[in-house]
This record gives sequence, C-alpha cells and structure tokens, in this order.
Amino acid sequence: MDTHAHDKMEEEDPTLYHVVQQRRRRELQGIREIQDTDGTTHTSPTGIRNTFFRHLAQNFGPITVDDNAIQALLHNLPQVNPSTYAAQLKRPITSDELHNALRAGARHKAPGIDGLSLEFYTANWDTIRMDFTELINHMFLQKCIPSRLKHGIIISLPKSHNSYTPDDFRHISLLNND
Repeated sequence: MDTHAHDKMEEEDPTLYHVVQQRRRRELQGIREIQDTDGTTHTSPTGIRNTFFRHLAQNFGPITVDDNAIQALLHNLPQVNPSTYAAQLKRPITSDELHNALRAGARHKAPGIDGLSLEFYTANWDTIRMDFTELINHMFLQKCIPSRLKHGIIISLPKSHNSYTPDDFRHISLLNND
C-alpha cells in the first residue's frame, strides 16, 4: 500500500448514510436523564456524560497488582527463546490465517464504529480477501495503524426500561473488527 493510499485511509470520513443512521440511533436511544450517586438528576449532555465518566472511572479504573503474584506467574510460564519465534513474527499474514481468525470470531455481535460486523467480512470474503490481506499486512509489517482503529467507543445499554443511574446500564466497547 503506497503512502498516498495510507494518507487517504487516515482522512476517510463516514458516508452520509452512516451519518444519518448514527443520528437516528442517537435520537432513539439517547439517554435523556441520569441520576448520579448524590441523587442529582442530570439532563444536559455534559451532565449526563460527566456522570457516566465518573461512574466508569470509579468502577473500571486501574487496579492494584500484587507484585508477588506477577513474579509467581512469570516463574510458572515456560521459558521461550525469543529468536525461535522472531522470524515468524516478521513474516506477512496469509489470507488463510485471516480467514481462520474471522471464522473463529463470535457471531451476532454488535458492529464496530465503522458499522461493519464480523458477518460482513465472512460473507464478502471472496471479494475482499486480497485487499483486506494487503491492508492488514501493511498495518502489521509497517507498524502503521490508523488512529481511528486504535480507539473504541463505549455505549451504555439500559438493562431495563426504567434505567435511572449508571448502574442500570450495561457498558460495552465497540471496536472496529478489522
């Protein structure tokens, strides 16, 4: 993949169809109000966002790790000579390896930010195989991953119809499948 193609890939914007679909989903599934741990109800987008941010940071922030447990784990792992696998890590990924990885993926999961599900890749494999393999190898071998593929979005799905606090939501991360 040439540099121009890579630059184009970095600049790629969603299609109008995806923008309209995203707006519709936001209107239908938007959270109109949320109650924080102090009992304050927030209705502004900023208040709702900050309430979820505080909730996620408090419940899913960094955890302390026992250094002795890490050392015990490392002690029980088999010793590997890095040079044994170095050549394998530098070779291109084959389309068969990608296809096997796609077939092993979990079905019927939410699509990523780009709207493409695993089923899209498997259903269209014969058409996209060469381009997809080239793209993945470019990212892997050139260590050049577009910034949009390094990020995900967190969506909060209500656990029930009457969801009032962040605890009443199931938080999931959407990542691009590729």
